[in-house]
Amino acid sequence: MRRVKKEKRNKVLIFSVIILLLVCAGIAIASLHKVNNILLENSSEATIEIIGNSSTTEHAQELRGTVKDATMNTLTVQGEDNREYYFGTEGINISTGETGIVIGNPVTVSYHGKLDLNASVQEVELLSITVTDSSLNTENPEPTTGETEPSPPSASVTQKAQEILNAMTLEEKVGQMFIARCPEINSVQKVKEYNLGGYILFSRDFSGKTRDEIIQNIQSYQSAAKIPMFIGVDEEGGTVNRVSTNPNLRAVPFWSPQELYAEGGFDLIQSDTQEKCELLNSLGINLNFAPICDVSQNPEDFIYDRSFGQNAEQTAAYVHLVVQTMFQEGMGSVLKHFPGYGNNVDTHTGIAYDNRTYETFLNSDFLPFQQELILEPIWY
Repeated sequence: MRRVKKEKRNKVLIFSVIILLLVCAGIAIASLHKVNNILLENSSEATIEIIGNSSTTEHAQELRGTVKDATMNTLTVQGEDNREYYFGTEGINISTGETGIVIGNPVTVSYHGKLDLNASVQEVELLSITVTDSSLNTENPEPTTGETEPSPPSASVTQKAQEILNAMTLEEKVGQMFIARCPEINSVQKVKEYNLGGYILFSRDFSGKTRDEIIQNIQSYQSAAKIPMFIGVDEEGGTVNRVSTNPNLRAVPFWSPQELYAEGGFDLIQSDTQEKCELLNSLGINLNFAPICDVSQNPEDFIYDRSFGQNAEQTAAYVHLVVQTMFQEGMGSVLKHFPGYGNNVDTHTGIAYDNRTYETFLNSDFLPFQQELILEPIWY
């Protein structure tokens, strides 16, 4: 059973890394920096010159740092001085290790000329760019019994994602960035036509259907996909359930987080999350758009019934437990609704104007998201 769960986690890892790479590849960063006349430390082989300094050399310069971002014809390097340098790389041969050009990998840029802290794109003569594998991407620790903290993606996972990405056409890359609502007709054909990254299913996709019918439908989507899809649902529990409202799948719908906590505390929340993941996995669903990370303690708030109903610290503890449990069960999770719903009206039917101060977000609403994205990152 643990091997099966590990295989599911690896699939989620591979294709989530693909989505992450695609998003990064779609961002063109042109960072503007203030003039700073600091001469970078000399390396053992060469110096780095910045406009405004008097240091000169006839030898090639080197900039060492890590990959901050990369597209087909650009590379952003975060230097050892913690500044970002943006290079055009069209026509430049980039030497890489096994994992390729991966964000966070060490990089050395050899060039003639002077780096300009004011330039959006460095106008230097590039001689070579070398990207090496970092220990983060090459380590592959053995799992231990009772392991609760997931490890970063191994080199094999990262490399597999990069290989798949490299073989994709532009149209496939664009399609992979979309998780679309599953259409009522021609749903299989749409997968092939648009190379979709995933489908999100709603109540209509489960209502009145047997378990076997649902499994067959989902499998038909996956069979039509060149790259395995994310199949997602909103199975939050309580007022938002898509799957468990079908009596063919579960006797009663899943309870809300507040109901679970009131009945059995965090132990019941964990066991409920495990059961939920097992049901979704059995149907072929690999992504649940949960948990709700919004902080709300006012029953008058629109989001209150869907939230944990406690303060920011308690909500963060709830989110952490649910996300960790989902990961262990091989289920993808989605933290919503950033930056925090607060006391705003239903944005499904209208527009909300949020008048909260930034300090309110820092001290409360951001905390459940920070718990997972910054303090204890989960690698998918």
